[in-house]
Amino acid sequence: METAATIDVVVVYQLQEYYVSAQTSSNRKELLVDLLQCQLLSLVGVLPNEQILFSSSGEILYSHNKTQVATIAVSTISRPRFFLSARSNPTLALASDWRQICTKCTFGDAAVVQPAYRKIVPDGGDPLVTLICESCARTCTTEFQPVSPLELASSKSFISKFISDLVIVSGDIDVGAPPGYTKLSVALNHSASGDYVYLCLKRGGPRALTQIHVLLEEMQSAKSSAEFIVKGTEEVIVTDYDTGYGSHDTAGTRFHIGYDTVQVSGNMEDVETLAITEITVIVGEQVGPPGFIKITRNLNKGILGSVPVHLWYRVSPLGGFVCDSSREHNKFGECLFATRHLKYLDSVIDVMNKGLSSAQKTLAAERLRVDANAIDIHYRQHQPGMLKRLQSGLERAQSYENKHMQEEALKRIPVDNLHERAQANPSPMASYRDELIKQLLHWFKHDFFTWMNEPSCSACNNEKTRLLRMDGPSTAEEIAGQASRVEVYTCPACGALTRFPRYNDPIKLLDTRTGRCGEWANCFTLCCRAMGYEARYVLDVTDHVWTEIYSDHLKRWLHCDSCEEQLDCPLTYEVGWGKKLSYIFSFGHDEVADTARRYTQNWADMRTRRQDVSETWLQMTINQMNNELRKRQTPERVAILTMRAESELKELLCTRSAQKSEIMGRVSGSAEWKNQRNEDGKGEAKFAKATTTSKSVKNISPGLQASNILQQICKNLVIGCQSTKCFNPFCFTGRTRTNSAQVSSDVNERAVQAIQVINGLNHFHPESLVSMQCSNRSIELRNFLWKRHPLLYLSLQDLPSRDDKMPLIDISGNNNHVYNSQHCALRKPFRIPYSGEITNTDTEAKSRREDRAFGMQLHGGKFLEISKLTVPRDIGYVMSFLVRIDQNESLTVQQSDIESVLKVLINASKPADSVEFCVGWKRADRKFVYELVVNETRTKSSVSDALLLSFGQYAHVAVGRDKSSIAVNINGVEVLGTAKEYQENEQVWCLQGPAKIHSSVNVVISHVAVIPTNAFEDLTSFCTEMKKYFVSAPPLVGFGPDGKVSDKRCSEVAAEAQSGYRVAQVLLWGHEFLDGIQFVYEKTLAPGDTNVSSAQSTSLHGALMGNEIAKRQSSQPSVTLHLLQDEVVTRLSGRKGHWIDSITLETNFGRTISCGGKGGGEFTVSVPAHTEIRSISCKAGNHLTDLCVFVLESTFIKDIEDQVVQQLQDIFSSCETLLRSNAIAAALRYLENIARQPEEPKFQRIRASNKYFAGSIGALGDEIARSFISWCGFEETVDQSEKFYIFRPRQPNGDILPPQLTGEAYKRLHFLNFLKNQ
Repeated sequence: METAATIDVVVVYQLQEYYVSAQTSSNRKELLVDLLQCQLLSLVGVLPNEQILFSSSGEILYSHNKTQVATIAVSTISRPRFFLSARSNPTLALASDWRQICTKCTFGDAAVVQPAYRKIVPDGGDPLVTLICESCARTCTTEFQPVSPLELASSKSFISKFISDLVIVSGDIDVGAPPGYTKLSVALNHSASGDYVYLCLKRGGPRALTQIHVLLEEMQSAKSSAEFIVKGTEEVIVTDYDTGYGSHDTAGTRFHIGYDTVQVSGNMEDVETLAITEITVIVGEQVGPPGFIKITRNLNKGILGSVPVHLWYRVSPLGGFVCDSSREHNKFGECLFATRHLKYLDSVIDVMNKGLSSAQKTLAAERLRVDANAIDIHYRQHQPGMLKRLQSGLERAQSYENKHMQEEALKRIPVDNLHERAQANPSPMASYRDELIKQLLHWFKHDFFTWMNEPSCSACNNEKTRLLRMDGPSTAEEIAGQASRVEVYTCPACGALTRFPRYNDPIKLLDTRTGRCGEWANCFTLCCRAMGYEARYVLDVTDHVWTEIYSDHLKRWLHCDSCEEQLDCPLTYEVGWGKKLSYIFSFGHDEVADTARRYTQNWADMRTRRQDVSETWLQMTINQMNNELRKRQTPERVAILTMRAESELKELLCTRSAQKSEIMGRVSGSAEWKNQRNEDGKGEAKFAKATTTSKSVKNISPGLQASNILQQICKNLVIGCQSTKCFNPFCFTGRTRTNSAQVSSDVNERAVQAIQVINGLNHFHPESLVSMQCSNRSIELRNFLWKRHPLLYLSLQDLPSRDDKMPLIDISGNNNHVYNSQHCALRKPFRIPYSGEITNTDTEAKSRREDRAFGMQLHGGKFLEISKLTVPRDIGYVMSFLVRIDQNESLTVQQSDIESVLKVLINASKPADSVEFCVGWKRADRKFVYELVVNETRTKSSVSDALLLSFGQYAHVAVGRDKSSIAVNINGVEVLGTAKEYQENEQVWCLQGPAKIHSSVNVVISHVAVIPTNAFEDLTSFCTEMKKYFVSAPPLVGFGPDGKVSDKRCSEVAAEAQSGYRVAQVLLWGHEFLDGIQFVYEKTLAPGDTNVSSAQSTSLHGALMGNEIAKRQSSQPSVTLHLLQDEVVTRLSGRKGHWIDSITLETNFGRTISCGGKGGGEFTVSVPAHTEIRSISCKAGNHLTDLCVFVLESTFIKDIEDQVVQQLQDIFSSCETLLRSNAIAAALRYLENIARQPEEPKFQRIRASNKYFAGSIGALGDEIARSFISWCGFEETVDQSEKFYIFRPRQPNGDILPPQLTGEAYKRLHFLNFLKNQ
């Protein structure tokens, strides 16, 4: 008796997925219908006789009309998915003329499989952008024609409808997607602790997702739960991101994403298979878009305080489409059947539920019939060419059997030497014959044959000739050598022509000993046959050839490429070179074989590119050729060939994975030639590898040991850290500096106190305890706050607690720990400069990447309450915290005029003494508004919020209070203040996030502290420093050549706003094209600092974005732009085509430099006003492409302009307009001469008695003239009793550097022109 087994089945009913553990036969290949019907009745309440079950292709598996079904065949390698409908659902009656009218009249906006017609467009346009149905093609227009199935299956615009791959990224809220992927805007762990986790989609790949699964793994189980069983070919993204619960957490549930795929590119058979076109993330109880299916497994399952998060997806048949009724439909615009179009059918699920499956099947059958006819015609057209290719390859292989050829080859092969090398090899191959072929490969590659990129000039021997044209063989030598064509090259030096015949005669090649892969494989295969090896000539129709050698030891054929000196590395071309292979044939003298499977990891993908002839015809043709060949062989040889063929077939059907020796790019050929052929391994092969590794997201920080941290804290409490920068209340050194009166001088007493402190900390997570350790930075947030003796300090770097027993640690030293009673999400990434430890010194820009801070997320009305905090009456206090307000407009929210975003409540339980500070978002004006409520009296701020709060940006908020007043400060600006006395010692504080109905907004807070203060002057100073040092500046924004914002990220740490570095130089390389660009950064001078040489000594070179030319000449740039201390790059323009020909950089003083050639068309990168260019990235190959400019919003530019213009206006304040104009004109003339010819001394020297000078600048009067000429950079001097003015602009360290002379002149020209035009 058969024993039943169970499998997981996905059933979709009313646009929701249900997971059913259904019973099957013992072989797990057949599903038992009766039991499944009962389970569905229990699960969704549909009676068995009402159930209609569909397959993913729309086939009815059972229904009330199909009752004699006992089992359903299911796949054992993927998770079966069915669609359930109820007979009681209302159905649509088909119109009597439904076959003669537009399919939108029957199926609405649901994509269905049907005959397709495309628009007839000129060359260059995409003909498949607009597809219409057969009825519309016949009735509405004459501008459409039938679509070929091959055309549709390979159309990028059609394939891009489907999602082809998924990856997960995690980290900060603005973490970017990998190249080619689109990040979904809602985090998969929305409202949960830990890193932000996002799903990223890729479209247009060769495969399409058919199913997506949420797999839940119970972490406390020794084994994965049943929900985490991976099925067959299912891809699984392992999401080992930081959940916030720490690296030692073994409880809770972790989700993973699994998915199945089907070949879409070139797939003309599975047109009815449903594939995923859209995926979205839905939060809470919101309903997904029309036609989307809900995956009912909650991604936040088991997480306290979180809201449910679900994935929803939409499916469409691979070959389906909706008739396009847009204005492209016909020349008159509208479909003639538009009035009959259905409006309420959105997806293929609606088609099933409305009883339209039979109609859809009818159209699909017609489509398959039409496609079959078209494919048959296509195949027949290509069969003669394919047959000729097979016959030609066989003839070439048979030519190697010529004894004369083999004798000539043996004359040139050092056979004895090869045997000596094989015998002397200390690590030979297992078989001596295989080792000998390895030595033959080495000799052929290094000692015999040479690669030909282009021939040297036959007249002057110049190596850099250029291809001019292709000729046929014309000389007797070329004809005798069986040259297939002759490449004709021209010499740029002398103009002579050089011919390079592409010989095919192996004997001729034994003499010329040069060529490309065709010549190499041709000659090498002959050498192998001459040495007695069974050898096959291998033809890859995508333009490469090599050899195969039969190994008697391994009993199989070995790939053997003489160009690359590779033996048995068949995946080199697909994996290493990145080639898209299709047909590969191996030709022996007595057999032909289709060996393409040997050279691919993905046969299904390769199969879609083999569209010239049918696989059946190809195999039949090869079999016929082999049968004819075997008729001429002895029975013994036939038996050998038959045995080898059977063994090879089994080998080819096995899956294979790439070895280390198969992952490199092509070796033979010039870099430019390999790049043109996309065989350098730098393209899709490497990208595919990169995206594969990103499948597993692992951002978990290394585990911390609480015992080690407590031991260090105890040590610090007893003996201190001895740092002069320390103010840590948990350190003897810090306590001595801040409150020496309360620190015992007895080390034993301190040890007893330390043990008591440690005992009170034993229950805290190590991640919390880390905040109590001393810092080794001169500027660090904790030290900054500790120095001010906080009454309470919640750093909010804590781990979340699963049992509510772990409070948020107070690191003020006052033990005012607070419980997270609302289960607010913790460990949300939060950027804070100077917030972490560094390994070296503060002067290292790269150390800023070491900072990693976290915050608490407030959303859905949640709050952080700090109760019973005692504040002395005789002092004031400040509640300080850092904040980031995030908005996700893709989330559905309740609309209101002003949304409550953030509230700070003080003594909320006592109305007479309560204070409430509110931040709201005014939707209509798209700005933040601020309000202070004291005793129900509302005060609104009139301060502009332009520099205060912005979604996604960081800010510092401080609410200060003394005995008689209250003030609110944001980012160093006082926004609100009012008079209010208070008497209470005990304060209750509350920080509250957005209300529940405003789920599109959430707030993240960090480093909450209550600090005593004696006066509001202290508050202003404190807030200014907090903003300067600890509020993270906005990240650099990237712009492409088209002016569009790029999602690329700047990788230069020194380019960041708070790096403390400025752009000091820009180095450019180029001649005919732009070859490279590099930014050099210097430490920014502090106000009043005159030590320029010190700043220059801390210079950092950014990455060199360049090709091999630039890298070889890295120490000798073609052009260098030296920037002044107050000069920045503000504009980039240039010329480009397929690559960047040249660029021009312009500074805020109007100075420009250019580098490169004159080809291509002009472009200008449009960047916002008052921004500076801090970095540039490019994709570097033989040329530079994919330019991206990273800019930073800079108030510095406008501040400098305002300051300098004011200086000039002060100088001319008492001058007449005409005198001012004449003086400015003269100064412009002097400075323009210096800017044009900075090396000419005469332009840098002005005689005071000069008539022109005296009549222009001198006419201003001695005092004004002296002030103005000094502003222009000229210094007064006396030479032989005569007064002169020398151009010598004052520099912070004295003398001006020669490269900066031009810049100083341009700087003054810029401001004088500005004043002149006012």
